[in-house]
Amino acid sequence: MIPGAVLLGTALLVGGRTGQAQTPGPGIEVARAEGRATFTEEMSLRDIRAKALAQALHAAVGEALGRRLTAMTEVTTFEDSAGVTETFAEIVREAAQGIVTSHTILEEAWERGEPFTPGALYRVVVRATVRRDPASAPPGFRFAVKANQSRYMDRGTPESSDELILTVDSDEEVYLTVFLVTSDSVEVLFPNMFMPRVRVRAGQKSELPTVAQRQQGGIHLRTVLPEGVQRRAERLVVVATKRYVPYVGVAERRVTEDAGEVPLIRATLDALLDWLLDIPASERALGDVAYEIVREKR
Repeated sequence: MIPGAVLLGTALLVGGRTGQAQTPGPGIEVARAEGRATFTEEMSLRDIRAKALAQALHAAVGEALGRRLTAMTEVTTFEDSAGVTETFAEIVREAAQGIVTSHTILEEAWERGEPFTPGALYRVVVRATVRRDPASAPPGFRFAVKANQSRYMDRGTPESSDELILTVDSDEEVYLTVFLVTSDSVEVLFPNMFMPRVRVRAGQKSELPTVAQRQQGGIHLRTVLPEGVQRRAERLVVVATKRYVPYVGVAERRVTEDAGEVPLIRATLDALLDWLLDIPASERALGDVAYEIVREKR
């Protein structure tokens, strides 16, 4: 680890929402969603059709949930930014809690290659209604994440600004993926180049970053605001998984000499939902919380 490295961004986590009763939301109509599957020798027509249909329904879920965020108007105030981060977190929670899709197949056909030959492509097009059905989702497992405070001050430099320290507790051994959500971006805060795997042992409270990482590795979570911004609402969504499931992407930030900024992967809503929906509900749990950063008056 590089001494003095600073993770520019903030993270505040609370207990996962598994096991809480919620009312299913209204259905979202998706007029057209497509799915494709590639034929292999061991497949039957039923197999490849089912695989293409599953991909089409997966696409419908992502479009329906993603619509709610992309349709929002431009954020200009602190209150609006809080609404955006809450909407994002709700979308992610819905994806994690189980999605029920009623559908009608509009089209299906072999699209490329000779039917029933390896490499041939089968295509299914559906019209779907997507909604949340929390009762159908397995309870997952219990985990809780806490932070040392709920309001953070930007005092002009990373070194002088408030530091965030997380405490995580889980009844299963889990790996954490932490998404930092602001009004205009989503970034993967953990894992990162200095902490490629974040593992929490079952029944043991762990700090993030650990005492050793802070004292010896110089890894810190500091709360800083963009230039010209006086106050901002942010939210952290943390996904705990029983196995290591990396979110694949390219880190976009560069390490700077003055702040030791760690490069982070920038995520999109569609890519995040695709990643999340590929993890069985029984193998993951989520937590999220809103917080604010305020620039200190001088």
